[in-house]
Amino acid sequence: MSGILLLFLFPTVFFLVLDALVFRKPPAWASAAADRARERLRRPPPVVFDPFTTLEVQHRLAALAAEIQGLEQDRRVFAKAHRIRVAQEAYDAVLGEACRLAGIRDTEEEIRGPRERARGELDLAARGWFW
Repeated sequence: MSGILLLFLFPTVFFLVLDALVFRKPPAWASAAADRARERLRRPPPVVFDPFTTLEVQHRLAALAAEIQGLEQDRRVFAKAHRIRVAQEAYDAVLGEACRLAGIRDTEEEIRGPRERARGELDLAARGWFW
């Protein structure tokens, strides 16, 4: 078994080295493999956080929270349940964006329901966010 392996492996390595010495250029597949290996080993670019983006998201969260509280307290508003639901969905979307900015969630999944909303709010508060 090892004799057969050497029979095929030795000439392959010999001709690859000969090709590299004669043409002074590695084969295309070897350079592509080296490029892929460099990409895997390269550090990811540093993430640059813009503090103004964070402030903008906090401001939107505060405005939506005030809107929801105002809708819940107002007795004369038309289509109150619909407006509260729409404002709550907007709040959940902005809360998900805030969680992604703070590094709590990496995926694009949406926040659904009071449990996930409370978990996101608590995680943000633990990281120093306020609104």
